[in-house]
Amino acid sequence: MSTLTAVRPTPVASPDLLAPLGEVLVRSARVGAGETVLDVAAGTSSAGAAATVRGARVASWRVDRQETAPFADRSFDVAVAGPGAVLAPDHRRTVDEMVRVTRSGGRLALLGWTPQGFMGQVLTSVQPFLPAGLADGASPALWGDADHVLALLGDRVDRVVRARPALLVDRFATPRELREHLRHEHEPTAAAYRTVADQPSRVTALDRLLADLARDHMSWGGLLEWDYLLLTARRS
Repeated sequence: MSTLTAVRPTPVASPDLLAPLGEVLVRSARVGAGETVLDVAAGTSSAGAAATVRGARVASWRVDRQETAPFADRSFDVAVAGPGAVLAPDHRRTVDEMVRVTRSGGRLALLGWTPQGFMGQVLTSVQPFLPAGLADGASPALWGDADHVLALLGDRVDRVVRARPALLVDRFATPRELREHLRHEHEPTAAAYRTVADQPSRVTALDRLLADLARDHMSWGGLLEWDYLLLTARRS
């Protein structure tokens, strides 16, 4: 059985746009001092830093480089996966590994951009431009689909809680400025640009696609709401 909760939007105060989400993940997983935490990501993760501040012992698993988490069964109190996990080429394998290394009674927390929201649409749009494997696999935006994530977890968890908050972003004055931020700072988008760098027509197509998305989602005041799924569960 799962529960849907209401969560207030999270404003951005940090220079790192996604930094607040690390604290959201860690707080939702109720990470405490002395606990062991697996941080599932594809690069720098604010969740690991937030857990460390709380006194937890953190280990990282780079899902874009290793299919299998290099840790023993049931060796963590908590496993968390934030937006960086979207670069995992095999969603089921990633969730299976998270469950495997989490002890019975431990907690899992997963955060992904909803497919209908701005960042989810960015992920869907850039997928055809990604390297083989990622381009042909499950959409990265499915990490924000509750039914998809729950199907991956199966009956190995209970006490599931779901929420669909939003990250409020007002840092960009124009769609072009937002597009350039994604091009340089958002790893899936950056990977797409690297893949087509020697194909000018595809670079132009990607430029246009992202600028149009940004224009469609930016309010007159430049405010953006980046919707995401936040799902927590207890390991059975």
